[in-house]
Amino acid sequence: MFKFGVFGWQAIGVACYVFALLFTSGSVVAQSDASPNLERGAASATLGPNPGRLLLDSGAVTNWTPNSGMQRVFRGTIHVPTAMWIRLNFNLAQLSGEIGRPDASYMLIISEFDGAVQQLYAEHIPQWSNRSAYFNGDTVHIEIYAAHGTGPSHVRINSLTWGEPGFLDRSICGPQDDRVPSADPRVARVLPAQCSAWLVENQPNSLLSAGHCAIGAGNVIQFNVPASTIGGSMRHPSPEDQYPVDPSSVQVQNGYIGVGNDWRFFGTFENSNTGLSPMQAQLGSFRISPTIPPIDGRNVRVTGYGQMSMPAPLVYNYIQTTHFGALTGSQNNTIHHLADTTGGNSGAPLIDEVTGLAIGVHTHGGCNGMGSNRATATRNVGLRAALAAPIGKAATKDGIRFEFPGSRPAVVNPLGGTPITVRVSNSLTRNLVPEIANLHVLNGSTWIQIPMVVGANSTAVVTFPPLTNCAGPVRYYFSALNSLGETDTWPRNAPANSFVAIAANSSSVYASNDFQTASGWTFWGEASLTSGRFKVAKPNANDLHAPSKDFDGSSRCLLTGSDANEDVDHGATRATSPSINLALAQNPYMSFAAWFSSSLPDHRSMFVQVSSNAGATWTTIDTIKQTDGWEMKVYRILDHVPLTTGFRVRLETGDGPEASIVEAAIDRFRVEELSCIPCTLPSTNGPEPREAQIARLLSLWNAGDLLADLNADNQIDIFDILILLNQSLSNCP
Repeated sequence: MFKFGVFGWQAIGVACYVFALLFTSGSVVAQSDASPNLERGAASATLGPNPGRLLLDSGAVTNWTPNSGMQRVFRGTIHVPTAMWIRLNFNLAQLSGEIGRPDASYMLIISEFDGAVQQLYAEHIPQWSNRSAYFNGDTVHIEIYAAHGTGPSHVRINSLTWGEPGFLDRSICGPQDDRVPSADPRVARVLPAQCSAWLVENQPNSLLSAGHCAIGAGNVIQFNVPASTIGGSMRHPSPEDQYPVDPSSVQVQNGYIGVGNDWRFFGTFENSNTGLSPMQAQLGSFRISPTIPPIDGRNVRVTGYGQMSMPAPLVYNYIQTTHFGALTGSQNNTIHHLADTTGGNSGAPLIDEVTGLAIGVHTHGGCNGMGSNRATATRNVGLRAALAAPIGKAATKDGIRFEFPGSRPAVVNPLGGTPITVRVSNSLTRNLVPEIANLHVLNGSTWIQIPMVVGANSTAVVTFPPLTNCAGPVRYYFSALNSLGETDTWPRNAPANSFVAIAANSSSVYASNDFQTASGWTFWGEASLTSGRFKVAKPNANDLHAPSKDFDGSSRCLLTGSDANEDVDHGATRATSPSINLALAQNPYMSFAAWFSSSLPDHRSMFVQVSSNAGATWTTIDTIKQTDGWEMKVYRILDHVPLTTGFRVRLETGDGPEASIVEAAIDRFRVEELSCIPCTLPSTNGPEPREAQIARLLSLWNAGDLLADLNADNQIDIFDILILLNQSLSNCP
């Protein structure tokens, strides 16, 4: 067994048979294709006993042919004689075009041995820490594809890793190695850390492993690993089954790393070929036990990717194998067991054969020295704290999906009855428990839960309840129970984050714009801005990140791009309102429907700023990041600036050198005084003309029906009729 001090850790690095070949400057000349308008290149490199300095350099390659679609502009080859597998390191990987656009350039890496292909766009390069997936065989081909007008791409490779694993001593609990091949889709191999890891707690990107495994940037998680060669050399799965680790997601035990305190929790990025998370592709994960089971003769199982040595078949070397043995004891957070393990099994789940729950992380051998192998219990307080507070990609959540076939309401009636249509459907990893879905509305300081009946078409229509917190914003969210017993919410982190509407019926409107015209709004673009300046236009249904239609159905809105593939590029843009006179206002609110989308959502925003001195100075009141389609935004103006004759609002967004997609839009802009006086009488017959409402009110008034008490003073009198009559002259809709 591979020993570190006295602890017998079973993690190994890429063993002595794996070489890192490092080279300095140099070049391989790119050969031009016969086509004069399509700049193509070709290059090849072969590693012999004395390899050259530079393995591959595409040079700057560009598609110069208009209307040619995606064309291959470079093809190169790297060949390593006798290599069993290859992984490339990029010291330059510049892929042209805008991140997220269908015409962005991409690279293909192709194994000549088995035809496995990895597709990489510009955003995937940092996710993979400037490396490729692992490829079987001694030869890979590198191809670059580009569309016309996207600029040059350039790929340079001056180092790689290749080789085959070495063999280490075993830690077998008995006279022979009893492990057999297995195919648990939840357990993965980790390279180059050479450990095992496993999907955990139905979090689609999250895995657990051993703390002493050096899992971080540059490590790759592999599922569905094929058998090794007859000599024991690793084979690798298709790139569709390989996932790069997100280094920002890693949490590891505090303090001393040793038996009982040896765990690592982390997440991965989605697969660059499929876009799927590991759990979406593998369709399963382990549930964790908060306790250690009793020592009652039960067996426990270890499933992982340990090494094999003869007389065991070497095709089992570093593939997934499994064995069960007795649970022999526990002390504090250490579990003792007799399941066979070897180097490479570190990080594997320790599974209770009675319950099927994961009760520990296998970390240490000892059967051939201390009488048992050992694991860190999943009840470890630090481990459980990390699971409860995931970071980075480990925090990605999956769950029941909520969609809204129509727009969410901008205004809800405080008397209740405003409808909203919701489509509730299963995700790839969770199923809806029928009829256990709810609308939650914050009424004052209390959340009200309104059950939703989800029909056969996965659609429910639910209405808002009567509200006491009228004349202001109202918060709400949705929840549903899934088949795993979890409650999923939308938005995902509700109620901390929730949707917003305005609870009001009538108002004094100081400014209103549905953006059929600019109506005094002005637009500015930075000198470097190449596209995406704010303007009033009709949305383009074919655009990738922009809204396909406006919010209020008037057909136009204020947005940054109305043409397909038009968005904010290489600079900032602003939209500024005209001055709005609020000198006589009492308690006005500003509201609008907002849309913001970016292919780099953590790095792009739309800033909302207000001014009380006609734009001489500005105060930022909100930073809008990725929205769920159109979202209502509501702001009490007095919370930010005094009320003057020179109130203005402006919106600003931009794009930087990363060439990401940035799309922003607003619609249904209002600055208004909110009121709780109802615009209409409650009716079960749908909308009524004002004359019919007045006639019905008089009938209710004569009958003494409290539905006619419009000012809620518990009396039915002439003042209720005057309210309805006055609304005919007001801004009530």
